[in-house]
Amino acid sequence: MGLLFIFLLDFLVAIPGAYVVCGRMLWTLARDDATPASGWLRHVSARWRNPLQAQIVCGCCVTVLGCIYIASDRAFNAFVGTFAILTTLSYLTAILPHLLSARKYVRPGPVSPLRPYYLVETRQRLTL
Repeated sequence: MGLLFIFLLDFLVAIPGAYVVCGRMLWTLARDDATPASGWLRHVSARWRNPLQAQIVCGCCVTVLGCIYIASDRAFNAFVGTFAILTTLSYLTAILPHLLSARKYVRPGPVSPLRPYYLVETRQRLTL
């Protein structure tokens, strides 16, 4: 019973915070024109002083995912698996141009990695 109370307390604290962060991230992407309907999503409510439209869209998305989870475990697991694969590929697509050009277009900063770092980085990216 005590362990279940700790989980419940954790959920009550973490989920509203994650929900607010989700809405703010969507608002930030909309502000930078990186989402569809960004003109509507970037609006900040004068009454509530927060990005209300972005919060509502995030709430709808979470509700739809919850309904999918209730309806079918296989469908939800497919969403989770797809998310894992696409997240990994997004890391790869961000670093792949630097690997293919041997980082020659990256201006070195005050602390630059040594040459063996390129080999280590290539090996790490190939594991993705």
